[in-house]
Amino acid sequence: MSERACRAFFDAWNRRDFDTAMQHVADDCHYNDFSFVRPHVGKASVRALFENVAKVAPGVTFNILKVTGDRDVGVYWEILMNGQSTGRFGVSYYGFDDNDRLAWALDAADPGDAHRTNDFH
Repeated sequence: MSERACRAFFDAWNRRDFDTAMQHVADDCHYNDFSFVRPHVGKASVRALFENVAKVAPGVTFNILKVTGDRDVGVYWEILMNGQSTGRFGVSYYGFDDNDRLAWALDAADPGDAHRTNDFH
């Protein structure tokens, strides 16, 4: 996926325009967000994931800080709450099909201070 298409996907998600966001997702997409127990497989399941996150965290949006790659894309992003920085960041690694639609995804987000248990410094 080109940087333009990747940014369009995030923009649609941030606006909660899931119809537009899903235009960038393949029917058989395999979406693995490490914040959840299991991967979401298939467009309907991926949409349900996005809608659930938006419902549970309505103020959350993502600020893309860096996009690298062409067909396989790495994205470094910041989590915002109501437009303000949370100090939490994440990364995504996306693979796209020949139609420039998301075929697979791996997301890993900073879980926040409440989930940190050790500091080895």
